This record gives sequence, C-alpha cells and structure tokens, in this order.
Amino acid sequence: MNESSSIAVPSRLAVTYRAVGDLIPDPRNARTHPKRQIDQIKASIDAFGFTNPILADPDGHIIAGHGRLQAARAMGFSEVPTITLSGLSDTQKRALRIADNKIALNAGWDLEILQLELSELASIDIDIDPTLTGFSTGEIDVILSSAGDPDDEVIPPVPTTPRTKPGDILLLLPPTEASSRQARRRTKETARATAYPDQRRSRRCRRRAAQAVAVTSAHRAPGSSI
Repeated sequence: MNESSSIAVPSRLAVTYRAVGDLIPDPRNARTHPKRQIDQIKASIDAFGFTNPILADPDGHIIAGHGRLQAARAMGFSEVPTITLSGLSDTQKRALRIADNKIALNAGWDLEILQLELSELASIDIDIDPTLTGFSTGEIDVILSSAGDPDDEVIPPVPTTPRTKPGDILLLLPPTEASSRQARRRTKETARATAYPDQRRSRRCRRRAAQAVAVTSAHRAPGSSI
C-alpha cells in the first residue's frame, strides 16, 4: 500500500524592524561577547550597515544575535532588523542558539588565500581599514609575516632496515643547540596557531613523529639490546 506523506514547506523569511526594547536576550545564552568584540560589531555596522538581522521568536526572545543587539543598544538604535522564526519548539530554539555560533567556528582558513586577501586590503591603494575583517592589527601582522616552513613538506624516509627493535634501551642525551632552536620554532608555531588553529596541524604532527623516530635511532646506545 502506498502511503502519501506531506512535507512541511517552511515559510518564507522576511526581514522586519522591531524596537530594541521589544527584544529579550536569553538568560541561558552560552556565547559571551567581550567589549572588544562589541566594538568590532559596532565598527562593522558603521562601515557596512546592519547586514545580519537578529533571529527571534514571535514573542521577541532572541535566538541568535545577542552581540548585535548589544552593539545596537550601544550605538543608540531604536529599532533593528530581525527575522522572526515561528514554529520552533523550545528545544529546537535552544539547539539553534548554540548551532548558530558553533557551526561557524568549525570552518577553517585557506592560509594562502587569506594572506592574499589581507595583504591587498592592507594596501595603501585600498581605502578600507583591514581590521574591519575581524582580525586585529597584530593578528594580521602574524599572518602576513608567516612564510611556509619547508620542513612542513619534508618527511624523512623510513629506513629500509630498522635500527631499533622491541627491548632496546635508549640513552637520553642532553639537549643540543639544534634541539633548542627546534623548541623555539615550536613556540612560534604555537603563537601562530592562535590566529589560524586548523592550518597544517596534521602535517606538523606527522613531521614531529618522524623526527622523534630519527632522534631515537640516532641516540640508541650501542649494544644495548636486551
């Protein structure tokens, strides 16, 4: 027997302006908005306009856009653009409130393209403040000054004949100047990771694992097998 099923067609979204005082922030909103970020939102609204409407339910409870509402209040707005989402259960609204923030954080950056874009936006020939992108001046400097590390692309070959085997005793030697330089480089990599945490992570891990194998093989005490 064929059973007919109806598929609910979502209503068309419409932008409507609502008074700032009619919108109610959710007390359980887990996303925080420090002053620095509110200032960035204000600068973005001032430069581009209010391009991202606040999401709210029919009663005015905010689902997404708490930071934008704070910025609008700080700028003295009497009303803001909103999109009213009807038909969502309380559970769905709670999940969407988190998803609206978290899903965006799951994206990464193509570092080469990001460097190109920021470099061109920072050019004196373009009349725009590059910090309107959301990156601070310090973050932009780090991104633009970071060059590709050739070691990221070079993985030492696996030796044909292993020099270690189960039961070997390894001799730990004092750190050398080379290892100190390597530690300083890793500290730099950690600093760069604050600007683009998802870039080259897997390649760096593979490189470090290969280096560990190479160091282990080089410093094994002769005749130390058990």
